[in-house]
Amino acid sequence: MSAPTSNLDSPATHFKGWAKPGPIPPGLAAGVVVEPNETLDAVGGHFRLFQLRDGHRFSTDDVLTAWYGTSWCPTARTALDLGSGIGTVGMLVAWRLPGARLVTVEAQEISVALARKAARYNGVEARYDLRLGDFREPGVIGPEERFDLITGSPPYFPPGTGVD
Repeated sequence: MSAPTSNLDSPATHFKGWAKPGPIPPGLAAGVVVEPNETLDAVGGHFRLFQLRDGHRFSTDDVLTAWYGTSWCPTARTALDLGSGIGTVGMLVAWRLPGARLVTVEAQEISVALARKAARYNGVEARYDLRLGDFREPGVIGPEERFDLITGSPPYFPPGTGVD
């Protein structure tokens, strides 16, 4: 087999004639390190997420939430994701709405740290505001803040069986 003759023939961007959509993020060139207890996983196009090897993993619920929200509001300029976890929904919204500014709110510090790494890896830090806190608490979201799109993918666990 001969070497690719152009970028269009590169297996990094094309597979059987199908091209990954969207921008190519700065990725590891941005100085982001995948720690031994983490994985770096594809979520949409060239966008990736950091996840704990032995922790919460994103699911199709997150993918469907982002797809549904951005399909119904494809012109959103501002988006809010409540209980954002490791950032799956927010990152997919950022990928699908490249002009939108995002705010995410998450109460677990480790999840916010992983989401920050993903924002840096994917080159969306300038339009991504990740907040650590409980969105039910006053001041986490300002009363003057308005959003075109609000998403949330709640945990589907009975009370007392997950992290409170």
